[in-house]
Amino acid sequence: MNKQTTSQEKCSSCCSHLCWSSAICAGFIATLVMTIVMALLGINIILMLGMMILGSDASLMMQYIAGGIMHFVVGIIYAIIYAAFIAPMKCMNTFLKGLIYGVILTVIAYFGMPLMADMLMKEEGYNPCMMVEAEGVAVMEYNPCNPCWNPCNPCAMVVAEEVVVVGNPCNPCGGDDALYGMLISFINHLVYSLTLAFLYCACCRKKSHRES
Repeated sequence: MNKQTTSQEKCSSCCSHLCWSSAICAGFIATLVMTIVMALLGINIILMLGMMILGSDASLMMQYIAGGIMHFVVGIIYAIIYAAFIAPMKCMNTFLKGLIYGVILTVIAYFGMPLMADMLMKEEGYNPCMMVEAEGVAVMEYNPCNPCWNPCNPCAMVVAEEVVVVGNPCNPCGGDDALYGMLISFINHLVYSLTLAFLYCACCRKKSHRES
């Protein structure tokens, strides 16, 4: 009887059904943590998304507002998807669930960012990444590597029909290898997915204890 109970506990899930409030809360916090980590790596994802949506002519404030809304809405949607399909899986611990989801999100970002950039960018041939000029204004410059899915894109940017070998506005971390860029993307999404997985599980357990 004890062996059967132990086996059932190992193959149980801390979140057997979707809890909307826990998913939204965990998704928001996980997105915030991921944003902080990206900022430490030199990637301003909110401004990049804002420029993709509104273009470089919009004010910096509006770019941040639009980018922030999109960034956190996507983070919450991914959290709800996780809560609905990944979290209820049995016989799998929370860390493994977060790891698997991090890999899935990295693959989605790898193929989805170029498509999203092509749909949202108003100026064809321009990438969504930012370059801050001396005046402090974020603008977009033409890039032969467009669309810029890789935050560590090694290609040079083209300015006034001359190749400037000073790197790329999409290259905040100075990497010169596409695999390095993929690694950065995986780290960011893994931070998000693991934070989401453990927070959501903790919220579900806390809620179940209150109800029992």
